[in-house]
Amino acid sequence: MAIMKSKIIADLFVGVEAGYLGNRARIVDPEAAAQRLVCYASTFPDNACFARICPAVAVYGTARGCPDGGEAVALVTLAGDTESILNAANSIYKQFNQNTLSICTHDELLGVSTRGFIVSIEGGLQQTGCLWQEILNDRVQKTGLEISCGIFQSAPRQITIQADANPHKILDTFAWEQAAEETIRALAYRLGKPIQPLFRDTGFTYLKNEI
Repeated sequence: MAIMKSKIIADLFVGVEAGYLGNRARIVDPEAAAQRLVCYASTFPDNACFARICPAVAVYGTARGCPDGGEAVALVTLAGDTESILNAANSIYKQFNQNTLSICTHDELLGVSTRGFIVSIEGGLQQTGCLWQEILNDRVQKTGLEISCGIFQSAPRQITIQADANPHKILDTFAWEQAAEETIRALAYRLGKPIQPLFRDTGFTYLKNEI
């Protein structure tokens, strides 16, 4: 009898330029970033594990070198067993010469257990990225806790904001979740409409260049 392997769904927000270039980044269009991943996936031996590639921005503090409105990246969703997920993620990490790469699963089948959220709203990628970044920069000054996130184009005129607490940096996930809720409320206030996030348990694997 064949043994069925558990299928894992993992999301990666993948940068396509090495380092933190801030507003000196050459690739500023999320569509162009996504196209680079589409081209790479087409040459990958196990390309069946690439379930989805979407234009996206990674939003973190400008003090850490984030371009205004977010870094142009691609959301890559991988589907498969542990080996295929890690093989593809490591290949992407090396191919695009990234300092770090986070692998976030929709459950706790891979990596360290942590907390995350996801929420879908109407809006534009970089416009929402600018708002989130403004709120983030303000809250970092007040609380010292940065709620960085990825924002991807999930449908025409619809975006999805997604974030997971990095357990290698965040020791108190309860405090992180509270700060995330406050950031989302601030965004809802700026947009003038309610936002209902889904908080969930996730798995987190962190690839980092120690050199």
